[in-house]
Amino acid sequence: IASAQDHDRSFYVTHTEDRFDSNLLDGIPDSDPNTPGVQTSLRSALDQAAALGGRTLITVGAGTFTNLLGPLKIAGDITLVGQGPESTIIDANGARGLTIGNLLDRTVYGVKVQGLTLRNGLTLSELAQEGGAGITN
Repeated sequence: IASAQDHDRSFYVTHTEDRFDSNLLDGIPDSDPNTPGVQTSLRSALDQAAALGGRTLITVGAGTFTNLLGPLKIAGDITLVGQGPESTIIDANGARGLTIGNLLDRTVYGVKVQGLTLRNGLTLSELAQEGGAGITN
């Protein structure tokens, strides 16, 4: 089980909408600055974690998080913790679900995923009819 002590920071995903972080320079994963309080989407938490570097614990609440803006990109040492595979669902919406790094970035990241379901995802291999799942790196 992941703990905040093992990480440089922790974020809690507060809503299921798929939105980018509004300001990658402020250290806050707020995807809707016009709404009072911090509105953290899964994508905004991942964006902010990549911008800050280091180790980040992202706790994802219960709900279905549908990727509408393309794959969720992981660029850092990230631990994603859901509320259980029946309660926290990332729906890749028929595309790649989680992308770790990118083709130009050969950095090795430590990524842990627990307590969630990733569904309806395709990898580049599946797009080429070779089989696969919802995580690419």
